[in-house]
Amino acid sequence: MTYMVVMQMIFTVIGLSLLGYYIGTRTDPDGDTYIYYTAIGLALGVMIGFMTVYQFMKSEERNERRSRH
Repeated sequence: MTYMVVMQMIFTVIGLSLLGYYIGTRTDPDGDTYIYYTAIGLALGVMIGFMTVYQFMKSEERNERRSRH
């Protein structure tokens, strides 16, 4: 299960970075704004990934407490 959550985080980061690159090249093909969009996508991907891992750890802790009782 942990492997799945980590892989989801990696693919989220890569996917949002590629989406930022795509949007940046479509909005300003001659400029370098794609770098900013890619950075924004990367930052969002990391934040969403860590929130997902945090929620997973919280739910696992909750399930562990339930199974002890």
